[in-house]
Amino acid sequence: MTIDPRPDINPKPTKHLPSRVVHNTPSQSTHEDQPATTAERCPSPARLPRRRPATPNQDTAVPALAPKRQPELLGWVLAETLADNAEAVVVAEGEKLKSLGMLHRTRIAQSRRASTAMPPLVHQCLITKKRQYREIPGTHPLTVHVVPAVGPSGTVHAVQLWTGTPVQNPPLRAPVGTVEWDAATGVAELNTALERQLGIPTQLSRPQYTLPDLLSHIDGFDDFLGFLDLFDRVSTVDRWVGTVTTRGRFSMIRRHLRIVARVRVESGKRRVRAIVHDITTLQPPPPPHVDSVTLAGYPGLSTHAIARIDLGTCLINRWLCLGPGTLEPWAHQNPEIDDYSTADIARCCAELHRGATTAAADLRIRFAESNIWIPIHAEWTALPGAHRPQAVVILVPGEPRP
Repeated sequence: MTIDPRPDINPKPTKHLPSRVVHNTPSQSTHEDQPATTAERCPSPARLPRRRPATPNQDTAVPALAPKRQPELLGWVLAETLADNAEAVVVAEGEKLKSLGMLHRTRIAQSRRASTAMPPLVHQCLITKKRQYREIPGTHPLTVHVVPAVGPSGTVHAVQLWTGTPVQNPPLRAPVGTVEWDAATGVAELNTALERQLGIPTQLSRPQYTLPDLLSHIDGFDDFLGFLDLFDRVSTVDRWVGTVTTRGRFSMIRRHLRIVARVRVESGKRRVRAIVHDITTLQPPPPPHVDSVTLAGYPGLSTHAIARIDLGTCLINRWLCLGPGTLEPWAHQNPEIDDYSTADIARCCAELHRGATTAAADLRIRFAESNIWIPIHAEWTALPGAHRPQAVVILVPGEPRP
């Protein structure tokens, strides 16, 4: 017999529901007290509804594509080929100046295909002395340009190189000046590009320039005495890199030029070959050197001339004619000097080189075989304090006589 524990409560009539529902449905309070299982909190990915594929008319979310980066436009590389083996030595890469750079380490040679194609193109350029061009096919095609800078004697002094894509145009290529000196006489031959860099007008262009004539267009050297070492046959210097500033006497534009020079001996004859490139935009020209105006202050007669001579080479490197006269052609022409005068010049240079402060000599010169000899009295004064001894020479001409 079952006893109702709550006799005071009237029982509610039971509805006609299935017994399994009545007896198996948990009460609300019991369900809330039980914690949710792990499966209920994080359902398995396998039970998640599958995403339907997009229909043809349905707009799908397409990520925006970043614009394709264009290849950088590289600058020209300048490499000198002045050595006996004609090895290309990088001296400038775009706006970067170098002294002994290697071609395979430049930015234009970072591609294996470009670095492999450059050496044979440079070699072909040295032989033909003409511009070389090659297209390199591939996923990223390249073009290679090699342009020679031919010196006065017909040899290639330097090459300019550039690589880029076929759709790129090479940037503006700067002109390269070339010059070649006879170390014994100081006479130079140069190309048109160097004449423009020095500001020499076309109507004053000449096939040859004496050393003082060429240097008269320059008012500053960063290492003038080091430059003169190239002309000394007993010097061990065979390469020189330095800068000069131009006067702009005719062009009215001062420039800052960089010179890379090498010594080359052929059949016992010493020659100095060089390339010149303009660095004015990279390094503005410094003020003129005080030495460039020192000789101009000499208070001599208009018929006199004053020169600065290098005692090691007996080469005049500065010349100033104080007025029109018989010595005026010496500014741009080496005169013929008789044998006795040549010996006297060598004697004076040797005496001053050994420590003497002054010397004197009587010379005879002429500027053409048909001309009569001009007697000259020369007074020498040593300039102290230089690792390459120099001297100032005052030249007083006499009356020409046969």
